[in-house]
Amino acid sequence: MDSDLVVANQMIKYLKFGFGFATDEACYDIREGRLTREDAVWNVQEYDGKCGPKYIQAVCDYLSIEEKEFWTVVDKFVNRELFEKDENGIWHPRFTVGIDYNSENVN
Repeated sequence: MDSDLVVANQMIKYLKFGFGFATDEACYDIREGRLTREDAVWNVQEYDGKCGPKYIQAVCDYLSIEEKEFWTVVDKFVNRELFEKDENGIWHPRFTVGIDYNSENVN
């Protein structure tokens, strides 16, 4: 059960700090020579911040809350300098992975 919670935790970390598990692992792999920066950027773009519905549901079940309440709480902690919410309620990064970030350059 706790491994299901880790996936959701990493998604929340991503929304709060702009990096998640894929970034953590990519950094280790680059330093150890197991991954090129270019491959790491692709992996991070593809996987960081992703969390399937079954993991969200596992957290909700564990906390005995509805999914709507889960997202209400998560939304309070999203870093709005790094992410913006679309008309469907989905958070999207304002940054591009692999490009230097400067908060003054955010749209």
